[in-house]
Amino acid sequence: MNLALKIVLGVLTPIAVLVWQTGKSINLTCDWVGPGMAECQTQEKRFYGLFTDEPSQPFRVNDVVIEPLAYRNAEGEAFTTNRLLLLTPIGQMEFNHYEDQTTARAEQNRILNFLNGSGEPRFEIDRRDSWGDVAFTLGAVVFGAIVLSAKF
Repeated sequence: MNLALKIVLGVLTPIAVLVWQTGKSINLTCDWVGPGMAECQTQEKRFYGLFTDEPSQPFRVNDVVIEPLAYRNAEGEAFTTNRLLLLTPIGQMEFNHYEDQTTARAEQNRILNFLNGSGEPRFEIDRRDSWGDVAFTLGAVVFGAIVLSAKF
């Protein structure tokens, strides 16, 4: 393998993956409209806020529910994750996944408290995917090491 290709695959590709996935978070910002109603926007951030997507179009939220999702990994082990869904007048929008129901329920209660008139005019949640950071960091480093040590 020529040296330039090794550098691109073994160094630049893992760096690009790290920048794109490390420090990934989603931000939910809501303004209280009235009892049981808020106008919200989401915005994704990468590399600890250095790169940000454009905020979503504003949407109305009138409730929030938790939906447990059961699945099996490649080894056949069963897992459950809890999906937090924001309910809007035209459907539902997924906000985040939580490994444990306690954290999902706490986040749901924070949003419901705001929707029901907590007295605050604005509400914000910033959720970071820390396990995703670890997985992508390790994967990118291993990939880079394999390519750089390849003798082909």
